[in-house]
Amino acid sequence: MANAQINFSTLNDPLWKNMGATSLPSLLSSDMHKGEIDPFSMYGGISNNFLSVNQLQQFSESGNLSNDYLDHLLLKANNQNVLWVGADIPVLNIFFNVNKKKHKPFLSFGVGIREKADFNFNFNKNILSLLYQGNKQFADQTVNLSPEINFLMYNEIFVSAAAQFTLHNKLDKRKTMILKPAIRLRYLTGIASLYMPHADIDMFTQAQGKYIDFTSNFEANMSTVIDTPTFKDFSMQSNSLNFQQMMKGAGKGFGTDIGATLVVKKNIQIHVALVDIGSIRFTKNTINYTKDTTYRYEGYKLNTLGESQDSTLSFSDIETWIHPDISYNAYTMPLGTKMIWSASYGIHPKVRKKVSYDVHTFFATYVQGFRNYLSTTKRPALNIGYNYSFHNAINTGANITLGGLNKVMGGAHLSLRLGVFKIGLASNNLLPLLTTKAGHGSDFNFAMGFYF
Repeated sequence: MANAQINFSTLNDPLWKNMGATSLPSLLSSDMHKGEIDPFSMYGGISNNFLSVNQLQQFSESGNLSNDYLDHLLLKANNQNVLWVGADIPVLNIFFNVNKKKHKPFLSFGVGIREKADFNFNFNKNILSLLYQGNKQFADQTVNLSPEINFLMYNEIFVSAAAQFTLHNKLDKRKTMILKPAIRLRYLTGIASLYMPHADIDMFTQAQGKYIDFTSNFEANMSTVIDTPTFKDFSMQSNSLNFQQMMKGAGKGFGTDIGATLVVKKNIQIHVALVDIGSIRFTKNTINYTKDTTYRYEGYKLNTLGESQDSTLSFSDIETWIHPDISYNAYTMPLGTKMIWSASYGIHPKVRKKVSYDVHTFFATYVQGFRNYLSTTKRPALNIGYNYSFHNAINTGANITLGGLNKVMGGAHLSLRLGVFKIGLASNNLLPLLTTKAGHGSDFNFAMGFYF
């Protein structure tokens, strides 16, 4: 998402900020006295910037693609359209503090396992126009038709660490700030991937329509833990998957997340992070599809009887142009690097069970991706959130996101702490339940853990 998609609910709900350290590493040890164990959490979602729930309902009710429906769809389409589907499942996470004297946190650590999958499909408006209205509209023009599909599924074992340093004001020693740098180191096992580092397909239509030139320069790489089938030979029955194959993986890699928090005052915090730095090298069961060529289509030549003279040759040429070259080389697939800035402002501070919290907290988070790829996009997202804490046992709040894949999102969260047990539910996008016209996707988050 043109938003670089992250789970904002883990940043806005104090009970799950250790889980939010995947996006802001310096949140490690937040809302924690000694330690925390999170045995299972689950996040999943779907987002797009071109098709609303209302438009899907219209198609479902009519049962066909009418001209009016397609005209409206094409009118509302963006120059660049994105579909994202993803899941993030932390299987087991353990966090703990190492305290200085007077029980003040100094060092914090985390270890855990995580399963993650991201799929994105990027396509431009030209493809929709060509499919619906033909190529006559592009006479004497070169148009780009480049669709792009990427998919990455991997297992992660991580170790994280954070430290706290007190910064003294030389002019007034009573005024201090806290600097908290943090890092996450990740060992990645690739399970499956589809990576298109470039996918350039251009079409030129001669002014009188006498010929069409297609120029392609694309590369697609595939790998799975099973024997990766070609599109032609694909068979689910012949490629079964077992747990041992998943653990071995089809590729290995490393990732790093770095960040820092500046506690200006007890109720004002500023966070910054650069996350998903790294890549996975896929070496097993790899297939590479490449094509770098130009093809001119001039239609059929007819004889005096109006019969095609060389249609067989033409179709053979088209087939040659469409079919890519195949190789079986290893390749490297990068993660979707993104930059995140966040700030929080708390009102009415309190302490419960040696943990500080604010009754009212306001949040602002800005996410910037560097490319349209997996869960990152060039278009930024701004999330504004609020949390109300009742004795730090019940936390609830709402948030709104501007920009990003969904254009606008509105969500809410609720979490409960019952003794040492805690549980939470959240969604960053509940708009489809309120208005189908604004709903361009949804997500959900469920988490449970133990606090001590």
